[in-house]
Amino acid sequence: MNKKLDALETVEKIKRNIDGLDLITVIPIVDLTPALSETIKKLEKGLIPETYRWTSEKTAFAYNYKNYRKWAKSIFLGAKYYNYTENTAKPANKGECYGEIAKYTRENNYQYLIDKLKEVASFLEKEYGLKIKYKALSNYTSIPEKVLFNYSGLAEIGKNTLLINPELGSYFVVGELITDLDLNFTSTKKLSHTIKKPDFSICGECTRCMDSCPTGAIVAEGTLNVNECLQFISENLILIDSVTREKWERRLYGCTTCLDVCPYNTRLKPKPLESADRIGYIGPEVNLIEILEMDEYKWKKKFSNNQVGIRDRLTIVKNALLAVGNMECVEAKSAVKRYLYNTNEIIRAYSVWAFGKIEKNTRELKRELTQLLKKEKSPVVIREIKNIIG
Repeated sequence: MNKKLDALETVEKIKRNIDGLDLITVIPIVDLTPALSETIKKLEKGLIPETYRWTSEKTAFAYNYKNYRKWAKSIFLGAKYYNYTENTAKPANKGECYGEIAKYTRENNYQYLIDKLKEVASFLEKEYGLKIKYKALSNYTSIPEKVLFNYSGLAEIGKNTLLINPELGSYFVVGELITDLDLNFTSTKKLSHTIKKPDFSICGECTRCMDSCPTGAIVAEGTLNVNECLQFISENLILIDSVTREKWERRLYGCTTCLDVCPYNTRLKPKPLESADRIGYIGPEVNLIEILEMDEYKWKKKFSNNQVGIRDRLTIVKNALLAVGNMECVEAKSAVKRYLYNTNEIIRAYSVWAFGKIEKNTRELKRELTQLLKKEKSPVVIREIKNIIG
């Protein structure tokens, strides 16, 4: 492709012709080596979980734009705001069996954004009479999205490691359209030629996110110990200690505490939804008993178009057990008891804990757990039982 198109003019054409993107810009392929070194340091310090299976080699490959580097010349960056009035969860009363879904995942904003970016590519092909090679991405990519957005000027990285835009706060998801469009970037003079380390100046002296993180996972400005983050815990079938279980509260998936306390977000009022075009909508809260009683067919039917559905079903069952235990949801007792004999020891452990929270020191609790103890072989589950009945 020999013809160079003006970058700024191209973005303005997109804004005039494509609805549904709250932020849009384009940047050249930029050297990400400075950002790579920072990520490698975090990897070496153990701040990134082993379950991510990241290695220095894989990280370097991703920060070199993977296989896209062979043809990529420009990256369009887009964002979608998701703080809608319809997405507001009601405060739950103790005993109610509803688990909260993190605001960003109450519908599949990522797929929406990918579809919109593909729409951008189709528009540019028609507008310029060119065949464009492209790849649309959002969220589930190892390409360093936040680094690219920080570089573009659309948003800055805050102390909680998340992106902040002065108008949208942090309530937006991001996506990228990597293309082979050879653009002229001379009109975008504010773009530098190198990646700079975040200075967190957008946060000023504020440390609300660090102070409010339920598990203290934000260990320093711009440094997250992912192992301790409730978002990571919600995505994985792992055991957590009793203190962290209490801090889980009634979550079913995700955690946005560090977003919710940010001044850029607290001053925002939810917007009315302008379109009914919602992909994978599951709402702000879900009936936890239904989650515990769901079979594979119902699971796929409810979550197949939502990113919750990419997780292992037992991981979400684990989350539901934590939530019903913390809420002391008596109505969930029968569903919880069935998991006492599940084939997975982690699920059995959580069901023991949840059953104990619901029943407390009743005769039924002691009788049921005493019988279970006679059959149980797992040290993990045995320890949970003995913590309750001695």
